[in-house]
Amino acid sequence: MTSKSRLIIGCIILGLGLAGFVIAAFVGSFNSGLISLLTSLILWLIVLNIGAIDGLSVAIGGVLFIFGVIISIGVFLSMGIQVTFLGSQVKIEVVAISLSILFFFILAGYVFIFFSNIEKEIKVLGREIKKLNTPR
Repeated sequence: MTSKSRLIIGCIILGLGLAGFVIAAFVGSFNSGLISLLTSLILWLIVLNIGAIDGLSVAIGGVLFIFGVIISIGVFLSMGIQVTFLGSQVKIEVVAISLSILFFFILAGYVFIFFSNIEKEIKVLGREIKKLNTPR
């Protein structure tokens, strides 16, 4: 399996997970949508790690950003709003949990993007070291 086909399969997996979340959100089952999103994210990471494709750190970071936002919104909508006969109440604990989830996904995304920048610098440094080590 080539790296291009792994990328296509990864995009299909992410698309199916996002479609499952949207369908579950329209039905009103946010827990099922969260399971769909997390399963597709885990499968996507497995497909990328099996392939060991170079230069995907920025893409992984971006997907972690987007899925972190979607998952934290899903957690908030599934458990954070309690409807009573007087109106709706927001549970502060669930708001804190969803913000924590968002924070850790954004943190993980930044780590991947940071490592992408370090990879570029290491490649440049490796070329400079090779130039210094070549006999003249």
